[in-house]
Amino acid sequence: MYKDTGYFLLWGMRSDMQRKTAILLLLSLLYFGGPGPLARAEIIDRMVAVAAGRIITLSDIRKEREIMTVLGDVPGTDNDILQGLIDRYLLEEEFAQFPGLEVSDDDVDERMKVIKDFRGVPESEIRKALVLKFQRRLYLDLRYRQFILASNEEIRTYYETVFVPEVRQRGAEVPELEKVTESIRQNVIEEKLSREVEASMEALRMRSNVEIF
Repeated sequence: MYKDTGYFLLWGMRSDMQRKTAILLLLSLLYFGGPGPLARAEIIDRMVAVAAGRIITLSDIRKEREIMTVLGDVPGTDNDILQGLIDRYLLEEEFAQFPGLEVSDDDVDERMKVIKDFRGVPESEIRKALVLKFQRRLYLDLRYRQFILASNEEIRTYYETVFVPEVRQRGAEVPELEKVTESIRQNVIEEKLSREVEASMEALRMRSNVEIF
């Protein structure tokens, strides 16, 4: 969702605890394969980022790609996945400020039923990912969507400048505005929501400790 890697330069300094944790994890990712000097160690994973005090490795990116594929999402590049993980970790800190983000087991169960191929990913990991997706939706509703409105003028402008040209380009008959008002209203709200979220995420990144290696 967020393509500009410039967002992810270092803002502020990591705490000593974060640095110690990063060093310990990096050492734990080295496979020594028997006695010998450290220079002979074979690296089987690599730390690629630290966000909100949480370390992200290449294996995290690979696992996230598999989970997204199972859920029917388009993973994109490794950099896309990394940016998504960073934003998720930053948002999870924001979740704590919003009570009422509980997700019912029934909602998760219903979504789990339609998954045909888990691609070797443990079902517990898929359930956890679904809970996070539901929580994010609830968070967006509480934090943003409930306050966003689409005026009649905005709906008409969208109809004339976006909807009608797209319909004509497909060679279809253009319906009257009254017949598509509610659909357009939702489109306008979603576009305004996207801009609000992106602006908030940019501000959140700026005040957070995020580092890319």
